[in-house]
Amino acid sequence: MRQYGKALAAALIAVVTAVHTMVSDEVITRTEWVQIAIAVVTAISVYLVPMLEYGWMKTAIAVILAALNVLVTLIDDGVTSGDLVQVLLSALTVLLVAIAPARSDPPPNPSPVSRPTL
Repeated sequence: MRQYGKALAAALIAVVTAVHTMVSDEVITRTEWVQIAIAVVTAISVYLVPMLEYGWMKTAIAVILAALNVLVTLIDDGVTSGDLVQVLLSALTVLLVAIAPARSDPPPNPSPVSRPTL
């Protein structure tokens, strides 16, 4: 958990987003598929970005994709109660990614290659 906390938090919210869209009205619209896709891409991106030099990068990715998810929600057909839940889930993603623990191990130092002498 200490190493993958941020990715696990983003994945958890992606699952909650998918379940919410399925349960809310039993129909998944094209907009809701886009919201689910953005949530999944957020989780994958947060997992793939290492924390070696820029510890804030995972949170920045979560912020950008959460904003995209909110835009999809608001542009589609206005704001409904279900849309408010999506906006809250996007905000929760950013919050959890920001506070969850994560650690990246430094890459191993490659052995120096000897240069041929001329």
